[in-house]
Amino acid sequence: MKRRTLLKTAAAGLISANLPSLSLAMSSADRSANTNGEEHYDYILTAEPAKARIAAGGDSDILGFNGQFPAPVIRAKQGKPLRVMFINKLDEPTTVHWHGIRIANNMDGVPHLTQPPIPAGGRFLYEFTCPDAGTFW
Repeated sequence: MKRRTLLKTAAAGLISANLPSLSLAMSSADRSANTNGEEHYDYILTAEPAKARIAAGGDSDILGFNGQFPAPVIRAKQGKPLRVMFINKLDEPTTVHWHGIRIANNMDGVPHLTQPPIPAGGRFLYEFTCPDAGTFW
């Protein structure tokens, strides 16, 4: 295996392990509309390089969300709309795939299949109604 392929595969695995959990039907967050006319999102999720202590011996360079490890938990209510502004601060295109949630293909985040990749420096609004209760990643 070429070194570049190995590094990309390892990075993809690290991102998958660091994906935000999505806990449905458990939200106590205030989701009131913004009264000053600004766009309202339930969450802003930023993919960016970060550092994390994964094992003894110091911090490791990772690709993460919002500079956190593990990634932030996203909570939503079954049957209610969820709005997540995704910001790509990585050096390459990426998406967010919502594992196991039954949503419209254009929100599912499978790059080149259900959604075009979000370019480096780009943004995308994921907006869908959560049809099922459960814990997803």
